[in-house]
Amino acid sequence: MKTLALLLALAAAAPAATLEELKAQLLQADTDFAAVTAQRGLEGFVSFLAEGVLKFGEQGRLLTTRDQSRESLQKAFAQSGFQLRWKPLGADVAQSGDLGYTWGAYESAPSGRCGHYLTIWKRQPDGSWKVVADVGN
Repeated sequence: MKTLALLLALAAAAPAATLEELKAQLLQADTDFAAVTAQRGLEGFVSFLAEGVLKFGEQGRLLTTRDQSRESLQKAFAQSGFQLRWKPLGADVAQSGDLGYTWGAYESAPSGRCGHYLTIWKRQPDGSWKVVADVGN
């Protein structure tokens, strides 16, 4: 009983991350997302998606699962020389600390397509961030 009380007291005394720290974590998560995608391709990209991720696919198709996103992106990632690169330019986090978003610029090769994106992230129980919605123009 004393051990439980001590653990609860220590947990209550542990400082929570500030919103600025969470924004920095979120920017790092998006930077890592881009780096892992560049290194591992489609599977790297998919590894950052939450199971119920919301994405807009080709021809206005609404994708609502990680598997649908993988299937939708397979053709692009399978192209010879395909690269998808992006750089986060900013982030914000809800006061609750469990939701946030990043935005930035992207480009893909060999198409030369470029634009901007907005990605919504949800903080996981282990403190990591997963993509719950992703849209680009």
